[in-house]
Amino acid sequence: MTASTRSHSAAIALLCATFIGSAAQAQTRLLHQPDVSSDKIAFVYAGDLWTAPLAGGEATRLTTHPGLESTPKFSPDGLSIAFSAQYDGNTDVFVVPSAGGSPSRVTHHPGADQVLDWSPDGSKIMFRSNRFSFSRFSQLFTIEVSGGFPEVLPIPEGSHGSFAPSGDTVAYTPIADAFGAWKRYRGGRTSPIWLLDLDDATHVEIPHENASDTYPTWMGDTVYFLSDRNSVMNVFGYDVSSRDLRQLVNHGTTDIKYLSSGGGKLAYECDGYIFVYDPESNSTQKIDINVADDLGSLRPRFKDVDGEIAGSDVSPRGARAVFEAHGEIMTVPAQKGDIRNLTRSPGANDRDPVWSPDGQSIAYFSDADGEYALYIVDQFGDRPARKVEIPDPTFFYNPVWSPDGDKIAFADKSRNIRYYDLETGKIEPVGGEVSSRSYVWSPDSKWIAYTPSLTSRFRVIALFSLESRQETRITDGMSDAHTPAFSRDGKYLYFIASTNAGLTKGGLDLSSTDRNITWNMYVTVLRDDLPSPFAPESDEEVASVEEEKKDEADDNAESFRIDLGGIDQRMLAMPVG
Repeated sequence: MTASTRSHSAAIALLCATFIGSAAQAQTRLLHQPDVSSDKIAFVYAGDLWTAPLAGGEATRLTTHPGLESTPKFSPDGLSIAFSAQYDGNTDVFVVPSAGGSPSRVTHHPGADQVLDWSPDGSKIMFRSNRFSFSRFSQLFTIEVSGGFPEVLPIPEGSHGSFAPSGDTVAYTPIADAFGAWKRYRGGRTSPIWLLDLDDATHVEIPHENASDTYPTWMGDTVYFLSDRNSVMNVFGYDVSSRDLRQLVNHGTTDIKYLSSGGGKLAYECDGYIFVYDPESNSTQKIDINVADDLGSLRPRFKDVDGEIAGSDVSPRGARAVFEAHGEIMTVPAQKGDIRNLTRSPGANDRDPVWSPDGQSIAYFSDADGEYALYIVDQFGDRPARKVEIPDPTFFYNPVWSPDGDKIAFADKSRNIRYYDLETGKIEPVGGEVSSRSYVWSPDSKWIAYTPSLTSRFRVIALFSLESRQETRITDGMSDAHTPAFSRDGKYLYFIASTNAGLTKGGLDLSSTDRNITWNMYVTVLRDDLPSPFAPESDEEVASVEEEKKDEADDNAESFRIDLGGIDQRMLAMPVG
């Protein structure tokens, strides 16, 4: 078998997927971007548009194009649905009969056009686009349903929008959402909602807090919107006449992801399901919808996954390599043998494989049981993997075996470092403060070197002793230091640092940007009885060759140790560029 053949074979895995919805299920999840009329609900599922009765039940497919469809909006009379679709190479506005039929294209521009609303009389469609933008923002436009040239609304910048029933006022968000990327965001991009009078261009702001208000939709005298001002994204209502603002829906700790209105009701998405809120009765109903789809993309099949390789490691003697690809852990021989899938766990994400020092086991993370945990499997995959549950499960990174093979260090998404002791079965913390995900074991497996971050955003090199449970920071924090590495003989600790670290303003938008940083390599002499590796050298005669060899042997036989006293005075810049 040639190297190229092995490489191609290593990229083939049999993929089996669990079905998210089937005809046997009464409810289907992952229903997105719902809109509602007097008798129907439109939504997105698996990249296509569907409709279902307002009371729930079997869904009917509206579109089958391979391109993605999004943001369906019923016309005021409920007979048509405007939506955005990635047909013909870019995202444009289309209209399709709500009963089914062939979509008609409305916009024709390379800029992405996202449907937002209909005008109250049903003659125009509001959409957002960056077609005239000179930077990273969008504007709001309207266009006749029959097509033609769009008109830009007198709004410098806008993201979401909805017409008042009179058509002379627009509720909109002037800046794009930030909460989609950052939960409970409280930075400078918390979006307010403004009510703009299209006649005189005056605006009123809905009472706003340092939180994200988004997805405004107008019914009667009330503007409904989503807000996380109470820590979770829920539905609020603002009465334009009385200026009364109150929360209407509370889903506990689960954020609502999308909001729209029609037929006198609100539709929103939460936890993958669709809910309808009736303002008249102040009641919410979960709509049970079944999507009877063949879901061809989830059919078990062979797939080339060589472009999906993420984590990897090499066995101690280089006989095999282990790869993470498409959520599976597979080992590949260097020359002879077959590829070995160790996990075979469709529906789970297996990540970050790392080989044990003795070559017999592989550790990795997986969410096979719903929450991420540490797993250890033998290199042949003959026995079920051993699961190690981690308290307060979250997202974990970078497992690292200790050289003696008795412990595995890892980090979580909050950059806290812990290690699992295979003998005691305990999980112990490393250090007392938040750390980065750059850490290494000492040759004797009794120390961990890592890089805590200071309030200045500079990192320092720290050593943690497993015996004393103490952290010692060996750099002074006046430079940004990272990537510690012990030498193989255990005499030195290498790292990278720079005093030329900071921010400067960007010329385009005056925001901060990274500077070009010059990094330097440093070495720390760990023992206080060792000379500098860069001390001046001089050839001298010794008593005998045997005595010189004896001195070298005695020095190499010295057990590994770290002398913390004066260690900051034993750091030297490496003579490299």
